[in-house]
Amino acid sequence: MSKLATFSLNATQIVPEFGGGSDTVPTGWYKCKLSAINLAETRLKNGINASVSFVIASGFYAGKSITDTYNLVSDKGEPNELSQRRFAAIGHAVGELNMIINGQVNPRLINKPIIVRFKLEEDIYNGETITRDRVEGVRAPTDQVQTVEEEIEAVPTVLNLS
Repeated sequence: MSKLATFSLNATQIVPEFGGGSDTVPTGWYKCKLSAINLAETRLKNGINASVSFVIASGFYAGKSITDTYNLVSDKGEPNELSQRRFAAIGHAVGELNMIINGQVNPRLINKPIIVRFKLEEDIYNGETITRDRVEGVRAPTDQVQTVEEEIEAVPTVLNLS
């Protein structure tokens, strides 16, 4: 039996933590919907990754999907504490702490509203520098944060009529 088939993660006992290019969004907070969580074994079949997708719900970037990956169990079969804490923060933010049950994502996590802070990060992939959006933090949809959309609306419009 694979490790994924028996894996469970209940975020009740885990303290949450979250320490570009044309396809990226500006760094900041966005009102989103948690659209998907996909679990997969790592290449060596000893670890577990969770790919989490968010869809921006409003503003200029509405409809854009951003996916970030969390290595929950390393290829050595050991829990990756930082990734589990960051993944658990998502469950805490949407109010669903029993996130994975026997290798299956709790369906109550999906389509929940969440506020996500995306940050541009450069990475080297196959010798090439790529810029992509990474999740830097999450908040409950009831938390008071100024989103990118609200920041843009707060900037006064300057007209030059000369």
